[in-house]
Amino acid sequence: MSKRKWFSAGVCLMGALLAMGDGQNAKKVPCVRLEPARVQVVMAPDGAPAVRFAAAELTNFLAQVLGAPVPVSAAPDDSRVNLILGDNVWSRAEGLDPAPLVRDGFWRLAKGNRIYLVGVDDPKVDPALTAKGRGPFMVERATVFAVYDFLERFAGCRFFFPGDIGTVVPRRTAVEVPEGREKIEPVFTERYYSSHRAGGIWYDKSIPMVALQSLNRIRLRYGTQRTPCCHGQRQFHYVPRFAKEHPDWFCLQKDGTRYLRDTGTVPHCRNGKLCYTSPIREEIYQDAKAYLTGQPPSSRGLKAWGSNCVGGRYVDLMPEDSFMECHCAKCQAAYNKGEQMYATDLLWNMIADFGNRLIREGVKGDLTMMAYHPYRRVPAVALPPNVQVMVAERGPWSVETPASLKAQLDEIKAWAEKLGHKVWLWTYPGKYGGRYPDIPQISPRAYAKFFSLAEPWIKGGYAEIETDRFMFDALNVYVYSRLGWDPHLDIEALLEDYHTKLFGAAGKHMKAVFDLLEDCWVKGVQSYGTKDTALGPVMVMPSFGDLFTKIYSESVIKRLAAMFDAAAAAVPADSREGRAVAVTRAEVFAPLERRAADVSVTEELKRRAGRPDRSLLKNGALDGPGGWSNSVKDGSLTFDTACKVAGAASAKLTTSTGVDKERYRRATCVQKVRLVKGRRYRLSYFAKGENVEPYHAAEGAGLCMWEGKELYTKHPQPLLTGTFDWLHLSHVFTARDEDVRFEFRITEATGTMWLDEIRLEEID
Repeated sequence: MSKRKWFSAGVCLMGALLAMGDGQNAKKVPCVRLEPARVQVVMAPDGAPAVRFAAAELTNFLAQVLGAPVPVSAAPDDSRVNLILGDNVWSRAEGLDPAPLVRDGFWRLAKGNRIYLVGVDDPKVDPALTAKGRGPFMVERATVFAVYDFLERFAGCRFFFPGDIGTVVPRRTAVEVPEGREKIEPVFTERYYSSHRAGGIWYDKSIPMVALQSLNRIRLRYGTQRTPCCHGQRQFHYVPRFAKEHPDWFCLQKDGTRYLRDTGTVPHCRNGKLCYTSPIREEIYQDAKAYLTGQPPSSRGLKAWGSNCVGGRYVDLMPEDSFMECHCAKCQAAYNKGEQMYATDLLWNMIADFGNRLIREGVKGDLTMMAYHPYRRVPAVALPPNVQVMVAERGPWSVETPASLKAQLDEIKAWAEKLGHKVWLWTYPGKYGGRYPDIPQISPRAYAKFFSLAEPWIKGGYAEIETDRFMFDALNVYVYSRLGWDPHLDIEALLEDYHTKLFGAAGKHMKAVFDLLEDCWVKGVQSYGTKDTALGPVMVMPSFGDLFTKIYSESVIKRLAAMFDAAAAAVPADSREGRAVAVTRAEVFAPLERRAADVSVTEELKRRAGRPDRSLLKNGALDGPGGWSNSVKDGSLTFDTACKVAGAASAKLTTSTGVDKERYRRATCVQKVRLVKGRRYRLSYFAKGENVEPYHAAEGAGLCMWEGKELYTKHPQPLLTGTFDWLHLSHVFTARDEDVRFEFRITEATGTMWLDEIRLEEID
């Protein structure tokens, strides 16, 4: 069954009984019973590497469950129960052909003394290397998935996250599997997330991050295919190929120059921007056609086909990131004037034309394109069947903003109806650019609600996850993996199982912890709405003051601490469950607790009273202008004797009124210092704000720390906005240059910020 309820299908097998009327008439279902020393794993001698890996995982965990070794054999033995893995002569004799299954799907058949676990497996790639981060991920290994499903459903194992704490293996005297045949397939064929940026800190240093993420995705049965759709035009390298001879093929800027910059791969958004009414359109089409007809890349002046060309079937024609408006007369005439999605008709008319030409010329293959700013609106033009669309939406974290959620679902539905087939999604459940450091993004119910609502129109999608700690997102990616196989699963049953299995007797207390953290994140941090930008949907961020006075308030921090105390008391400290509680406290709660304590003005003044002032700054007390300057003219820097934390005065920054989006409006308070490159420093200061209202996304009040001429860091993240009372802020860093400029400022915003008692100290 393709749309099975993962939990109701028997995650916790309650014997092998089906109730037939009352208890006296209960009928026992025939089972295959696995007992210690009476079971073996069978794999054909010529089995694929994935089958060998599946056998190693199955024997390892099943031996732990049964408390006895489980051997591997090259042939069935009728005196034992045989777990037969992979596509082989024995599975074929039972009619278990995996080829017609949905990709990653598998067969399970229990019959007599045999259990078959069969899926399509890549004949060459070894998942053992992939699990260590040394092999390709997007290759088939469905027999491996069948093994993990078997271990979870019948042996009670759980693979919450890698390591001895997050991998739960119960002891059992026997494992029973009801006889019968079952076809198990994912509902979403596109199931993946950005594991390379999903967790910068991991508590178990014996597992490298790359191996952690790879093994986690394998065990959670994430997808083994990814249809290309991510700024594919950059892979055709148009600037080096055409800019010199045809500069008029590139975007005309307001100043009359053509945008011809190409920085290679980083940052992507700086690469060449095109004029889509110029002859370069034909070059784009011929590139796509050449690939789909099997021509060598040299035929198009390329060294190799890029990652936008996959499997001889797909070509990703999505434009480069940070789409740039072309000011040539033809493009201006083609744009949807006065609309935010001004490039919609121009881009989609081009894609429709390309798709129809491929069909007329008998070229097989699909063109992929993302509905993205500023061309995400469903166009009027008819799109041919060889056009596949990925829709960029904010995703799970929008579930507490009803208007945003409805708009996204309406748009997804409209695209699917336009195409006559399902789309897939690019969603944004991530903390980008270092925003919200030390704050856990717990949101499993948000994932479940969003993807269950979107399921009628999608074939899955990608979650662009960025976070500072893996454990902040471990539950989210666990839930997201399950939604790919059943988007309508019972999320409350899943969470109950997660907390009970992971934390044992402490489960009810830990569930309360995670529930409160989810409320804070989804109903608090993520409830401020979203904006469309050139880089996709960007969330509107609560002010730093709101974070720690309204959302993660002192009372909330105390409640969480009490819950962890109760959880720790419920289980032995040296047990696996006790260590799971301790690791979760250290990795999920302690960073938040430290961050919340750090903003307290009272606590910081107490800390300062106990140590001498060794600040490297001049006039850190800000009692007057000495040592500080305002580097711009459209904002003022004065010194306020009435509003201060200590001393004689504070610095007051105010920007001029009115909003001119073409101006980079700032008010600054600047001081330059010389530091020792490679040494660590702590910058500590107090800030207060009044009506700080940014008119560009991600701007506001705070610090921009320049190191040399190119490197800079903004702090805090998010920047300060709104009205807030005095807060203590600190920033610990390792100097990357000797020349450092501390520029406290209000940027592209109106309002006022006060600063006081700034200290810069070297950390021993």
